[in-house]
Amino acid sequence: MPTRAVQRASSIALALVLVLFSGGCTLVSGESRQRADPGLELETLRVGVFDSIGTVPLRFGVAQGIFAKEGLDIELVEHDERAGVLESLSAGEVDVAYACNVTVLDRAADGAPYEFQGEAYISGPETMALVTLPGTGPDELGDLDEATIAVRPERSAGELTTRSRLETEGIDPGSVTFTERPFDDAMRALSTGKADAAWLSEPDISTAQREFGATLLADTARGEMHEFPMSSYVAVRDTAEANPNTFDLFRSLLQRSQELGSDPPTIRGLLPEFTSIDETDSALVALGSYPTALNGPRLQRVADLMHDAGMLGQRLDVLSLLPESEQAGS
Repeated sequence: MPTRAVQRASSIALALVLVLFSGGCTLVSGESRQRADPGLELETLRVGVFDSIGTVPLRFGVAQGIFAKEGLDIELVEHDERAGVLESLSAGEVDVAYACNVTVLDRAADGAPYEFQGEAYISGPETMALVTLPGTGPDELGDLDEATIAVRPERSAGELTTRSRLETEGIDPGSVTFTERPFDDAMRALSTGKADAAWLSEPDISTAQREFGATLLADTARGEMHEFPMSSYVAVRDTAEANPNTFDLFRSLLQRSQELGSDPPTIRGLLPEFTSIDETDSALVALGSYPTALNGPRLQRVADLMHDAGMLGQRLDVLSLLPESEQAGS
């Protein structure tokens, strides 16, 4: 993760306080500061993260002391690879992991004992899309019959949302070959003809357009995938249940951090500080939204879409993956 510029973050923080205050809330209330000792089982939670737009509210909340002021230290454990975060969670190297919902649900269906702690990011228009390179790929979505499409490694939103978009256009997803490739490899595959199109999400879409001249073939955040729940924070259920006060407080303060994402201009200003996105691209990337509460039906929608697409053998009950305190309201 890039070095944080403290002065810049502080100035953005001041602006954000004014935004939130005008909306009737503050970053840290007087009542919160005087809260009685909750009897936390753990003083520090290790949260596994990677470079992602979806982590910005959490990172900013940690930097602003939202967690520390309540007696909970958050150690952000950076990962270079997305898949490594869930491996670290399973190995006990982190207590909470930021991860793609499709990947989480795929592993949960195979028996991984996950418990959702909070949702992180929801897609917006053109935050995920199929792209091609000029002169090397199809000009229209209807030309993708029997095509090869590069998608992100691991079970991710790429294959699921692409299948849905193809079906909308009357194309049988079974006729398409999906090949898992990280961003750089996907762009090479497009340029050499080894892939006809690639599924990307932001900021990779903006990077592909700027560096490779890529064009959008189809927005996959449409139809069934409109406002698609992209990512969440998850823990191992036994760990969360063994430390109920700590995780209850984490969920509460995570919600407060997520509220920092309610102002898109503020998020754009924070992107260069908390992600690898530079100031130029921060003004151009398409943004989604940051949910402030766990929503069982919303996450169930992801699992049901995966089941309908043949990515899950049986229907998965997402309610069983929520904390007990959250199940009644879902």
